[in-house]
Amino acid sequence: MTDFKISDLVKIIEDFRKSRGWMENDNPKNVAMGISVEAGELMEHFVWSDISDSWEISKKQEVSDEIADVFIGLISMTNMLDLDIYEIVNKKLKDLEERYPEIDR
Repeated sequence: MTDFKISDLVKIIEDFRKSRGWMENDNPKNVAMGISVEAGELMEHFVWSDISDSWEISKKQEVSDEIADVFIGLISMTNMLDLDIYEIVNKKLKDLEERYPEIDR
């Protein structure tokens, strides 16, 4: 795996979307709905499988594509709202760490 910064990936996504005119009519409502649609498409690959079968992904490429679509939507939303994805994820993890301390195993 190559070393990268999350900001590099954010820029790649933003440049890709800009070059296709996909950002012209973006708004938080539509992008949030798009994320939900893509998440639904991800769930379709698991909807009728039991838990043990869900570990045996038969359509790994299709699942990977849907994960990427959800991620691209999330990055698009953070850019649109001028949020730093790295910062907000770290803050959330700190909040969760306080609410759910580590367990001894």
